[in-house]
Amino acid sequence: MSAPWHGGCLCGAVRYEIDAFEPDAAHCHCSMCRKFHGAAFATYASVARERFRLVRGEDALARYTAPNGTVRTFCARCGSSLFFASPRAPAGVVEVALGTVEGELPVVPGAHIFVGSGASWTRLHDDLPKYVQGRGREGGGVRWLDPGEMPAVRRMLSLSGLPVDDLEDAHAPRFLCVGPPGRPNAAVAVEPLGAIGLLRSLVVDPASRGQGLARALVTAAEERASARGMSALWLLTTTAEAFFRREGYRRADRAEAPDALRATREFAALCPASAALMVKPLGR
Repeated sequence: MSAPWHGGCLCGAVRYEIDAFEPDAAHCHCSMCRKFHGAAFATYASVARERFRLVRGEDALARYTAPNGTVRTFCARCGSSLFFASPRAPAGVVEVALGTVEGELPVVPGAHIFVGSGASWTRLHDDLPKYVQGRGREGGGVRWLDPGEMPAVRRMLSLSGLPVDDLEDAHAPRFLCVGPPGRPNAAVAVEPLGAIGLLRSLVVDPASRGQGLARALVTAAEERASARGMSALWLLTTTAEAFFRREGYRRADRAEAPDALRATREFAALCPASAALMVKPLGR
């Protein structure tokens, strides 16, 4: 199907045309998109405003401004979710709900974003990158590590002098990372231990340091751990105690360590006795 592409709401009161799409379509799993669409996720594509025309139905449009400043537009007659505009997006861009566009499209979604806020009953089986938060315009957001990227993470950890003996490819689902698909340049893992978690294997490639990647990864890991019902994150570190103190972790005596933590190889054998034990309670 050639331009322009046509779309509209369920009742037909709103109709629009699009001359061209931007390339960054995605499935968004954030709680606001899920509620706005009443679905597991919402699929949007970006369109430059000069490439978008509202053909009819301005009087049928209603708008809701969410607490984060995002303006969501829908048909007031049939309730169809149509567009949204984010204050953090480049000026002059509108996000169009792809489910309202008709015919075959020149874009396909290239990622799942905000999966850290996704519905607990959703299962994703495709091979698209899965970002815990937004991916950013350069694909630099936090995402889940693909199992095929585990060797690269082990190399980064080894070069940084961090334990790798207990890490296997099967542990990839525990890892969050930053970097383009196939080339992660920072990573962290949360090892679930019942009601608590072990934050471990935080590593940033030397060429990517100084960009706030460690803080972004730790924040995303904490959010995900809290969403999974963990009450606290524990960690062991020999070199980054000052960093973790700034992130709200306190040093703990080894006598405080829960039994589940004591049973891990990292606590029992891989980390030296001189490593600082730290903990941070998680709010829910």
